Amino acid sequence: MSRLYRLFLPLLFLFACQKNDEGILLTFKYQPGQQYRYLMTDEVEKEVAVAGEDTVTIGRSAQQSMLIRVVDQDSSTGYYTIEVEMTVVADSIYYPENYPQHKRKKNALGKRSVYTLVMDEAGELHDVRGENERRRIYYEENYKHNRPVFPRKKISPGYEWKKNVFIDIGEDEPLCAKTTYRFEGFETVQNIRSAVISFSSVLEYDWDLTSTPYNTHGYKSWKYQNKSTSEGTIYFSPELGIMVHKKNLLTFSSFSDILDKDGKRMQKASQTVDIETTRLLLEPDALSEQ
Repeated sequence: MSRLYRLFLPLLFLFACQKNDEGILLTFKYQPGQQYRYLMTDEVEKEVAVAGEDTVTIGRSAQQSMLIRVVDQDSSTGYYTIEVEMTVVADSIYYPENYPQHKRKKNALGKRSVYTLVMDEAGELHDVRGENERRRIYYEENYKHNRPVFPRKKISPGYEWKKNVFIDIGEDEPLCAKTTYRFEGFETVQNIRSAVISFSSVLEYDWDLTSTPYNTHGYKSWKYQNKSTSEGTIYFSPELGIMVHKKNLLTFSSFSDILDKDGKRMQKASQTVDIETTRLLLEPDALSEQ
């Protein structure tokens, strides 16, 4: 080893440590006119128990094409307006052989939902709009609390942060989902250098569904309890400023106490486990051409 190299080696090491300690700022880097296509896959198993009846297990395998269009960026706030179009491209439902035909749902193949979101560069949502109130609530309840929301400062691997995400389901007070994130490090995913963010969230609430759009059967009373958990990993490209991949395990546990329109009381409990993956369908070269 040369004397000159030995002289500069400590300085090189110090520079590397300082660079690592500086961390990285994770932000979305959307540009108006850009669009990104993802494929979301859900493998679902649902157990339903109705008082006085046997427990039933229903399976579902579905895929949705998700197209994100960047509509605008506000010059004063920096907020993005994006349109999210979700279309079911594959859907199979598996019922037990003795499950009544009249209770079986048709698959949702071809079903399309469009949402308009307003978000900042850190990923925090400031407005959610759907085609109607029911679809807006669906997005709030199912997607809002497991999205990436980054700290507004540089972070390094090992950094952990918490975020309270408020869910507006039409009640007087919004619900609060508690989400914890941790920056695990870097991986190459789909040939894209990605920051690896693990997350977990919990959402619990009681809701009177009697006078809501969900009460399509005209129940006289419908009291509903729900607990939703979400645990997974987000892969985010710091250079491109977009999500590349997401793995998510969702669990929904619910209990309903119902008085139907004939005055008959019915109690129903269910638990749903959803293994969900979302992946970007474009390679970096294609993105750079947009």
